[in-house]
Amino acid sequence: MVEKTLNKESMFFSVTDTKSKILYADDTFCKISGFERDELEGQLHNIVRDDNTPKYMFCILWEYLKSGKPAVMYVRNKTKKGDYYWFLSLSFPVKNMENKILAYFSIRISPEGKYFHKMKDLYKKFIKIEEDNPDNYQEICQKEMTSFINTFNYKSYEEFMKDILKDEIELKNGILVPKINLSKANIHMKNILDFIDSLA
Repeated sequence: MVEKTLNKESMFFSVTDTKSKILYADDTFCKISGFERDELEGQLHNIVRDDNTPKYMFCILWEYLKSGKPAVMYVRNKTKKGDYYWFLSLSFPVKNMENKILAYFSIRISPEGKYFHKMKDLYKKFIKIEEDNPDNYQEICQKEMTSFINTFNYKSYEEFMKDILKDEIELKNGILVPKINLSKANIHMKNILDFIDSLA
């Protein structure tokens, strides 16, 4: 198993339905993962899931998304050949005029921020907790997460994840450009702009 390192300017995305089935994957996602688009679309997103991303982090992700909120987290995915790559994911729900969630949109960028390696170490702890405590790992991991973010003077994961995203974007120093063809995925830019505005 070999780690594939993303380029600093890498940015790719996917859209899933409310059951986590992939509706659309862009060209960069397909290239990095090693899958053809028709091998991804229609499949559950766990086709690219790597076991080194803790189940607890996906619990956090779905808690935010199902409540209508965006979520930011570091993720390790696997490729078709069995290699892996890390990225930072910004995911958020896409809603209709009646505020009903229709799908989930995820943008991914290369990870290099000051919290990346610290979070990788924390993930190892989470995985060990999950292995040793299959029935109550969420409660134990929650305590570990609270202790971790408190170390950096954050009061909640929501506050912490916003700073993770800002840190990663600032490190890109303007090299990330709006190159996503949102029309293909039927996504409105306003959803992205609303979240970025909320970071201020």
